[in-house]
Amino acid sequence: MDIVITKENINRIKSVAEKMEEQDIVLSCEDLSIDDDDINVSFPDEYDTIIYDIADFLVYIDDLQSIKKVNQSTVRSSLVRQSIISVDEFAFDKLNMRQDVIVKEGICRIRLVSHPFLIGYINSIEGNYDDNYGLMPCSLYHAVEIIYEKLDVLLPEEEEDKLLKSALFYWSTKYSQSLTFGTILTYDDLEYQDEDDDGISEICLINIEEILPYSPLMDMYVEAMGVKDLSIKFLYFYKMIEYISPLVAKRRSYELLSQKLDLPYSNKQSYKYLESIFVLTREYDISLKDSELPYTVLNECIDIIQLYIYLPQSIKKKCSKSLNYPNTLELENPFPNEKQNQIKRKVADILYATRNSIVHAKSNYQATGNECNSDDLEQMTTFLEKLCLCLISWNNRQSDLYKKDL
Repeated sequence: MDIVITKENINRIKSVAEKMEEQDIVLSCEDLSIDDDDINVSFPDEYDTIIYDIADFLVYIDDLQSIKKVNQSTVRSSLVRQSIISVDEFAFDKLNMRQDVIVKEGICRIRLVSHPFLIGYINSIEGNYDDNYGLMPCSLYHAVEIIYEKLDVLLPEEEEDKLLKSALFYWSTKYSQSLTFGTILTYDDLEYQDEDDDGISEICLINIEEILPYSPLMDMYVEAMGVKDLSIKFLYFYKMIEYISPLVAKRRSYELLSQKLDLPYSNKQSYKYLESIFVLTREYDISLKDSELPYTVLNECIDIIQLYIYLPQSIKKKCSKSLNYPNTLELENPFPNEKQNQIKRKVADILYATRNSIVHAKSNYQATGNECNSDDLEQMTTFLEKLCLCLISWNNRQSDLYKKDL
């Protein structure tokens, strides 16, 4: 939405300023002119004024009466939605996350913002502030913001939620930070945060087509990214394998069964043909066993040559020794398919054994020799993280026939 600053706009701001003073919100607009780019806003009990781009501010105040709190996470107006996110403030500023603007052409733009105006406005109205306790109405928050071009292109709430989750997933992977929806703070969960008003050096426009469609796997990935304990983080990523493996096994079985049915007028009553159906059924049952889940997923969903570089060196060495190929930092094409499948099997066994060693650490767990040692767990978790990114992409390529059960 392109906003042109005019005298009418300036008069609009000055008119709104009088109404805002009733909520103890003060706009520095006495000397405001069409040549100004910014406006200073003082929310109640904030230590400093907050600077907003005038074009953005005009969108925020376009319909003050429409601003309402949807829930403890989200505030919206007729054209704007701001949902609080949980993010490390130091990382937010250092990585300059505000530079990215995701554009859905003709519909909306999505970005991350600090000091979200709508959040500050609704907190001011509700009296949710007290500088004696460090409870600021606006500066404590970061938000994901969606601004629509016009009223008749508003997305349904469910579709809007999915779009924002996809955006948060995109930023989580780009910046290696866990970005999740947060809530308006209360006295019980306050924590002092320094303000940083550094400007944005350059805006990076991102076409919406570059953002993967939402799937529940994204929520699981972002949640895993936010876990600090390494062992628990490994389990959270492994959970994604367990989640998607039934779909993977079903798709493989459907495809193999379809291939058997493809040839018309074949002798489908023969003993060998019927026996082959039973074989497929048994293979499907086996693929759903806990011990087979990692291999089921690795065998169908990933390119082990691309992911091999993320494996710990000790596991590369173990694979090369047991499977009789040179121990190298990375695999290069062409690499025999049979060897690739053997590596997938070995890595799958290591993932499963490592998972069990963590889950059953406090019981009488019997080691199998396939467990990843503690010194390499961080690198193995990195491999698992990259694998899970592949699973999200793989899932998005599937037809609704296979995704409907997720």
